[in-house]
Amino acid sequence: MKKVIKAASLLSVDNVGTFIVRDSNKSIEESLKDFKRVFTDLVKYAEDYNVKIAIENCPMLWKDRWP
Repeated sequence: MKKVIKAASLLSVDNVGTFIVRDSNKSIEESLKDFKRVFTDLVKYAEDYNVKIAIENCPMLWKDRWP
């Protein structure tokens, strides 16, 4: 993701998109802790390059429950 952010900056692209992966073996609370740990650094990195991160709104349902 950091390479994408840096490349976006070099190409004068203002936004990059991603989605948040959830470990199905962890609770939502545990997953939120992982999100905070990972994305706090990524958001700061993106700010340093004047790039915004767009997060895809995807429910990440599993194969047997995909709509």
